[in-house]
Amino acid sequence: MSDDAPNIDDGGAAHAKKVGLVLLGVIVFVIVALVLDAGGIPFDLTYRVACAGACLWFIHTLRIDPPEAGWRRIGLGLAALVNVALFFTPVVDRPSSRGELMLFAIPDLVVVLAVRIAALRPVDVDQRARRVQLIACLVIASAVCAGLLWAAVAESRGSH
Repeated sequence: MSDDAPNIDDGGAAHAKKVGLVLLGVIVFVIVALVLDAGGIPFDLTYRVACAGACLWFIHTLRIDPPEAGWRRIGLGLAALVNVALFFTPVVDRPSSRGELMLFAIPDLVVVLAVRIAALRPVDVDQRARRVQLIACLVIASAVCAGLLWAAVAESRGSH
């Protein structure tokens, strides 16, 4: 085996452990959600709270810039406000679906991109190019977010 060939044994056990923990977490979530459903808290609400929490956890674990960069905390706070606000929209008046995670992830993406763009102070050509790319991503994410939320609202209004 050459020095350039990847060693398959390096991450196999660690990856299997992570997959196992994720599967265990899903099983625990389903059990807790079913117990809460039996206690009067709808499964759809529990599922949506878990999706919102997963999105916020992902934002919390971003390691793009040094920890002292304040934009991550601001983005996390604003994303949390957006997630809470989504619970007071017609989007939650419909049955939950497999794509529910995207109803929280895409608006969170828009918020975090906007905060990141506002915090980025380009000082050279490379950073200006990065900012232009982030702005293009923000425009696309905003359009996808608008379409997704429009479809969810239209579905909830049509189901009543």
